[in-house]
Amino acid sequence: MEIIHTKTQEIEISSLPIDQEISINKARLMYYNLFGFFFIYGELEKKYKQAICILEQIFTQPMNENDKEDVLKLLKELETNGAKNITYEFNELFINNFNTKAINLTMSYYDEGYERGEKYSLAKQIVKKSHFRRSEKFIETEDDLGFLCMFNTALLAENKQDSLLLVKEIFDNIINPCVNYIITQILKNTQTLFYKPIARLLTSFIEFERIYLNAPAQKYLDFIDKSEALYKEKNPKLKIRQKRPLSIEELDAKG
Repeated sequence: MEIIHTKTQEIEISSLPIDQEISINKARLMYYNLFGFFFIYGELEKKYKQAICILEQIFTQPMNENDKEDVLKLLKELETNGAKNITYEFNELFINNFNTKAINLTMSYYDEGYERGEKYSLAKQIVKKSHFRRSEKFIETEDDLGFLCMFNTALLAENKQDSLLLVKEIFDNIINPCVNYIITQILKNTQTLFYKPIARLLTSFIEFERIYLNAPAQKYLDFIDKSEALYKEKNPKLKIRQKRPLSIEELDAKG
């Protein structure tokens, strides 16, 4: 990312003791960094040893005890085979449209049913408030989950008040309203071996962020895009799927 200099207003966002807040933000940085590795194409291949180090740290202090099994599964895979198999699964889930519809990682898609919508525009505006810019070599948009995770990693690494405010702004307005749809799509997929544990770890972290940043809870819903809804409208004899809340346990059972 290219660096520039800007200024934003300083506002208190935490009443915790400074040392405790620093410790929490280091952990948040670590999680965002890890998910950046997992949700950006090709990043894990370059950074899998760093991913191993982060997973080892998470194992010692997980968000909850249930996460340990998922961490161990990912550690074993990365230590044995490197990033090869997880990268292959990434391609099958998020890129390859030949067999099944790929899972979209942009927030605009889940907000409006298409890419480069309002979430994309808002994400670009927030990025412009920071010292960072999306590299031209990165082909995805600013509202892509992988980019957002890496952007928040960079902001948390600065450990400045204005940067922490931007992390909250990104989470409140871009990530929080839409990320549950991505988690749901992954957990419902019957073919995924590695991204289910990744999605469960992401769930634990997102729920922590909601509490820490005082962001509203979100339901886990099936997502039907507008093109699919229109197709069903033109074909009324098709079985209609209803949006309804889903539990994490139900999603895992379906997989």
